[in-house]
Amino acid sequence: MKRFLLITLLLFLPIGWLLMAQSSFAVKKVFDGKVLGSKAVVETMISGRQLASYHLDSFHSLRYSAGEEEAAVVEELVLADATHAAEKETVFVDGKLTYAVLAFQSDPDGNEYICYQNDGTTATLVYMYGSATLDELKNIFKTR
Repeated sequence: MKRFLLITLLLFLPIGWLLMAQSSFAVKKVFDGKVLGSKAVVETMISGRQLASYHLDSFHSLRYSAGEEEAAVVEELVLADATHAAEKETVFVDGKLTYAVLAFQSDPDGNEYICYQNDGTTATLVYMYGSATLDELKNIFKTR
């Protein structure tokens, strides 16, 4: 029984760390399901060795159909986080945010990143943590 509890704790601990890491960001509302509601959302959460080649410890993404109302709320939250970013790159088309890469220095061993991309029909919001540089991530999360 003790072994089962230990294994369960070790399996769910990285997911807990990932969710706690996002707590200081405005976009956390989106990851918590408070913005997109019952829309069809493809959620991906990865942590551990699978990300080692990208110099990341955790990756959490949401891909969804970008309706006007939801896109405006997510854009506002991303821009709120952008005001606190150590580094940022944003692209606006016709006054709407279509691309953003935000970097936050969280501790000496790693950085936190928020990436956003909206092509008008589909949007992707990503949270990442790791030692990767902003230039490395730009190559991964390229504009279209």
